Amino acid sequence: MKNTTDLRKILLSTTFVERVVSVADGMAVSADLRKRLVTYAQRRRAGLLAVEGMIGPIDSVDFYRALALLWLELRFEWQRNDLVANYNAFRSTHSDPAAPLFAAASSRVLEIIEEHLDDADRERMADFAAELAAGTHQAFVTKGLSRNGHHAS
Repeated sequence: MKNTTDLRKILLSTTFVERVVSVADGMAVSADLRKRLVTYAQRRRAGLLAVEGMIGPIDSVDFYRALALLWLELRFEWQRNDLVANYNAFRSTHSDPAAPLFAAASSRVLEIIEEHLDDADRERMADFAAELAAGTHQAFVTKGLSRNGHHAS
């Protein structure tokens, strides 16, 4: 298990929010969208600190497990935002900048969390998330579901 005590330092400083919001640097982002991005980063930071308050010290095994689950949650959030952004770009000549921006923001939070997870754990979770998103996980296969979510004939 990697040492997660540096994460507490990041969460208690302005670094966390700054790193997340920096995904919008150099982009023509409205003030409202930037404000939503700051709020998103602040909520993610508060959520991580709340987990520590409920579960225990940030360097405990239980917190590490909770951090791994939060990583999975964010990975699915990123996949959803990325999917929406791709469909928007494909179906429209004018895409909403919020979906790709929030995909990038959730990716940035993932990066911060990944710094505190063991590589092997992260790789297993990433494989699991990718299989679920693609519909190729064993849970789908054993139920006779095809990749598109319809029952196989």
